[in-house]
Amino acid sequence: MRKRGNDEKVLAVQKWFRDEVTYEGEPYVIDYEQAVAVADDSLNTIVVARAGSGKTRTLVAKIVYLVAACGVRPEDIMAFVFNANAAKEINERLSKMRVNGGVVIEDVKIASTFHAFSRRIVYKVCKGEKKCGKILAGEKEAYILELVKWMMDEEEWKPKIWQFVRGCFDGEDMVGEVNGAKILSEDEMVKFAAMMAQFVNRAQQKYLGGEVTVGEVARKYLENNGVSERERLFVELGVEVFRRYHWYLLDAKNGLAGFREYGTDFNLIVSWASKLIWGGREEVEKLLGGKKYILIDEYQDFSQLFLAEVEAIRGIALAARLFVVGDDWQAINRFAGSDVEYFQEFEKYFPTGAQRVEITTNYRCDRMVVETARKFMKKAMKENGNFRAFSRKYGRVVVENPRDTEVGYALVPYDLRVSVRDRLLREATERM
Repeated sequence: MRKRGNDEKVLAVQKWFRDEVTYEGEPYVIDYEQAVAVADDSLNTIVVARAGSGKTRTLVAKIVYLVAACGVRPEDIMAFVFNANAAKEINERLSKMRVNGGVVIEDVKIASTFHAFSRRIVYKVCKGEKKCGKILAGEKEAYILELVKWMMDEEEWKPKIWQFVRGCFDGEDMVGEVNGAKILSEDEMVKFAAMMAQFVNRAQQKYLGGEVTVGEVARKYLENNGVSERERLFVELGVEVFRRYHWYLLDAKNGLAGFREYGTDFNLIVSWASKLIWGGREEVEKLLGGKKYILIDEYQDFSQLFLAEVEAIRGIALAARLFVVGDDWQAINRFAGSDVEYFQEFEKYFPTGAQRVEITTNYRCDRMVVETARKFMKKAMKENGNFRAFSRKYGRVVVENPRDTEVGYALVPYDLRVSVRDRLLREATERM
């Protein structure tokens, strides 16, 4: 792992930003580690940027450096993020950047979500709007709830759903049996549909861009693992909901009543775009063939679905360099299908000329907060815990039982709060 690049080049990059680059009238200063990342021009680079270390600042600096110092055209740079607000923030920052007083990029549209980019490929470039219809987004759980209600009317699936839900939500708002008929409450139906929606999302992220199907994986999993009856039911129901979801969604004639205007969802759009890119259509090659840099923010939220799209793009943009930024300590989206393996084993997926760079200085928190987090993550993640605070203030850490935070913490007498806090903090730090 490289922590120090070519000193002369890195120091020159730092000086260039300090002397010539401004943001809203102020010098755009970057530290040494950030400058190492900006100056790095490897074919595949991963930047491990810990919390508060200036991840977005580094990403913006990278784009400005490529355009203003290296002569790369803005249209030859792609920056992918995982939500629209982040894309908007990066584009707005870029629009306010100045080099020697001059605008760096006009009409900034560099940052985009994977979903927005894919929609552009499918709808605008390949004219697929009529074929796929409206995109199912916020209505996805409602769609799956309606699908589950259909299954509850079927002799094969009703007892399985009922049996599974009885085991999950026992003691909650249950109806049970009425005149011998197995009945679920509306609340139970909604909760079960939410579980199935999560299953569908995770399976789409993991398998839409891969070579195996959800059914194949499920069958092998059940055959090779000793699973409980509840787990077996969950997998069986999840696979069936997954199958029906795509069957109904992709076939408007057989679609669910009230949802027939929908013909795809955002994950399917990404998968479709990848296939169109691999297809080598002239309009796609014209759009992507000249791309020189692919940047990805929050790379810890990556998945097989997005990997397939990046590989498709690089199959056309053969010279494109990959530059990703993220923090596996902040990988919290596994429930949505992301897989931190792509971050932790970056070199396995992108082995050619792979380079790993660290940005370790936290500019957000005081020393005790950072040191406590470092020790905890070093133990939890079994890593070197290379992470430090810029602040010289000592600060303090307040440890609370999360189970107590919902019940009027402010009403607990201050002296008791201090006593409990000090004891918990002492015990927590002694275990580190």
